[in-house]
Amino acid sequence: MRILMAMEWNPYSIGGVQRHVRELSETFLKKGHEVVVIFKGCSNSREALCCLQHVPIDPILPFNLVVLPPDIRSLKSVISKFSPDIVHVHHAFAPTSILTIHISNKLGFPVILTNHTYIGGFTSPIFSVFPSKLLFFLRSILSRADHIISVGRSAHLFIKNIVGSNFNGSIIPNGVNVERFSFSPYFPENPILLFVGRLVYRKGVHILLKAFSNVVKRFPNAKLLIVGDGYLSLPLQLMAKKILPNDNFTFLGQVSDEELTRIYQSVSLVIVPSIMSESFGMVALEAMASGRPVVASSVGGLSEIVIDGVTGFLVDPADPVMLSNRISTLLEDYSLLKRMGFNARRLVEEKYSWNIIYNMVLKVYRDVLNLHRC
Repeated sequence: MRILMAMEWNPYSIGGVQRHVRELSETFLKKGHEVVVIFKGCSNSREALCCLQHVPIDPILPFNLVVLPPDIRSLKSVISKFSPDIVHVHHAFAPTSILTIHISNKLGFPVILTNHTYIGGFTSPIFSVFPSKLLFFLRSILSRADHIISVGRSAHLFIKNIVGSNFNGSIIPNGVNVERFSFSPYFPENPILLFVGRLVYRKGVHILLKAFSNVVKRFPNAKLLIVGDGYLSLPLQLMAKKILPNDNFTFLGQVSDEELTRIYQSVSLVIVPSIMSESFGMVALEAMASGRPVVASSVGGLSEIVIDGVTGFLVDPADPVMLSNRISTLLEDYSLLKRMGFNARRLVEEKYSWNIIYNMVLKVYRDVLNLHRC
């Protein structure tokens, strides 16, 4: 099968959507399919993307801005030349995605869209998220997709409310590389907590720091590792220095995929304290694949991944007291910590490995192709 994957960003850049496209594409390649990835980028600086065939499409202006659409003629030429069996577009609200749906539809190629977006608290009414004219435009474009996959229930309801009566979709979660993020039964002697993600307001790192200040009162040897970067990096470091002993926290910045794998296996548990708009939660999935319990906010897709009391705990968003209590519960009970870590790995193997996700996506591809042939 000839598959054209389309997205806004280089699939080897940092981000959950990028990782999804990269690993889904690599899985289809391993299964013997032909895959080409297109994304908006300068064609005169072609990065080596491992085994993935890729075609960057120049933006209409030579600036790296999300709002700038790709050159339409170049995009149309690439799609026509490759002549795919399936066009699989990722992210519903980026210029490259929208134009790829429009052009592929005009050329008569079957189109599948994966929605990775959920704006928390706004599944209805949708006019509170998008003005009516923009909503009408999005609905007219997105409804041209033959099938819409969403990564979770929250994202499914969100996109269904936009598309309206013409909606045809299903839920297929993100996958995780269970070989790379392998199970480790060993936990550190002194407790180590981990946060991975962008250092932005909605990720709730400020809530985690407040909660951890209570944790260290009960567990003086506990440490917090913070992986990631963002506009709140300096304010959060200043906050940590003000409310925590210097020996109890470390900001690691961005790390490589290889280093992140090792870090997951070296910690006691992983915290995902987001306060809004989590369509899925790849960090939770990677942590669980590594055999680590997750304490996460009950927002969006996180509440679909973490099974409260089984693979970790769910807490109310922006509640540092509840968060610190759940963390302390795990740190007080080593057998519970290990049991939840084992449960987490087993759940990932049963539900989220790429082999399982591949078969689900392949079925959608075949169903759509069969409808086009009728």
